[in-house]
Parts: sequence; C-alpha cells; structure tokens
Amino acid sequence: MKYLILSLLLFSAFVGFSQPGVTIEGTYQGKNIFVQNPVISDGESRCITKVEVNGKEQKLVNSSDIFEIDLTVFGLKKGDPLFVRLTYTEGCTPKVMNMDAFTNESSRINSGSIKGGILKWKKEYPEDYAFRIEQYRWNKWVKVDVEIQGPDAEGYYTADINNEKHSGVNTFRIVTENPIGMKAYSSNFTAQGSPDPVSWKLVQGNREIEFTTETRYELYDEKGNLLLTGEGTNINLDSLTGTIFFLNFDNYTSKVELI
Repeated sequence: MKYLILSLLLFSAFVGFSQPGVTIEGTYQGKNIFVQNPVISDGESRCITKVEVNGKEQKLVNSSDIFEIDLTVFGLKKGDPLFVRLTYTEGCTPKVMNMDAFTNESSRINSGSIKGGILKWKKEYPEDYAFRIEQYRWNKWVKVDVEIQGPDAEGYYTADINNEKHSGVNTFRIVTENPIGMKAYSSNFTAQGSPDPVSWKLVQGNREIEFTTETRYELYDEKGNLLLTGEGTNINLDSLTGTIFFLNFDNYTSKVELI
C-alpha cells in the first residue's frame, strides 16, 4: 500500500493562548506556495496569523484572499526538506492552493476497483481525509451524491453508483481530500449505462423542457450563471427571464432558444 509522501500534522490542542495550526512537510520543488486565506467571523480579520518556513517566521501580508509564500528568500535547492507551518484563528481553515510545491509525486488511491456498479477501495490516507465520488459528464468532473459505506471487516469502503449512470459509457473516480485541500485520486473507472440517449423538447408554450426519461440536469443563462439544477423528467421555465439558455442533461449539452 502506497501512502501519501507528505505528512500532515494537525495541532488542535490549546495551551494558554496558543492558536491552532497546520504543518505541511515535503521537499522543495522550486515553486512558491499560494495559500487561501479567508476572512474570519468578524468580517474583517484574516484567518492566518503566522507563517513559518523551516522554523523561520516569514513576514505576513495578511490583506488578501490568496497570498504567496516566497520560498526564494530561504536559499533552498530543489529536493531540500520543506516544513511550512500556518498558524490560524480558531473557527477558520486556510487552504494551500498548490500542493505540488511540496512534492513532484502524484498522490493516488491505489486500491480502487469497480464491479457490478459498486466502487470499492481502502483508506490509504490519515483520518482527516474525507471521501467523495466524482463522475465525468458535461466535460467536467461532477460530485455524485451517493452514500459511502464502510469500512467492512477487510477495511474496504463501497459506493453504489448504479443510479447515477447516464446513457452510454460512464466514467467515475474516487477522491479523498483533507481540510486544507490536499487531495488524492483513484484511477478512472468505467461503467455502461443505458444504450438509449436522452432527448428533450419544449412544451407548454415553450415554458417547459420535457425529457424522454428522467435525467440529471443543469440550466445556465447565456452569461454562464447556473439557474437550476436537479433530476427529473421536466424543467419549468416560468420563473426565468431571458430567451437563451444552455442545458446540461444526460451526458449532453444543448442550447435552448425560446421563440
């Protein structure tokens, strides 16, 4: 079993006035680090209060949603040990945007398999990593709302994706991610859906989209704003303004023009 090369140490204990923090360990890859730094509950202050690189504190410009940790000032060479500690305010969570700055190795889930529409895999990462299932449709990866079961007596987790399949060939993957955005992916798994593609037409005076069978859908306006999402056999358009929409359904994308 292959484990994540990066080791993540979460410090949640509070001693005196100490704040929570996270330490990320890896090797320098010649890249600077970009960190998402949300505003805390007071609506003004930022999440991160201190940044340390290999035990040395770096000056923190704490005024933007994403800031850069400049590693060039530490005289590091590629392959040198890299330890970055982020101290932050309780109740918020910073997120490292480019974990490839710590390693040139890809993080993988290696135990995954699929049989009869059931995905099966083992946990290969620490306890703070949560699972989700994603499906490739509409030219993007979409989170699938399925229940994850397990672990069983052999340590395997499972997810039934049979009800999530669109027509034709389906592609799924398993994703695990921790609170600061470190991710690992499985290989892609394929499953055959119905051989009959879904189609649609306008009915009710062009105020309703009717599908030939129940399908998952997304409806966008012509500026790319998501208006409606769901699953069903029709979409009522009475509450919408405009005459041009873009429709994702089954595994297809169509332009909808209301005449």
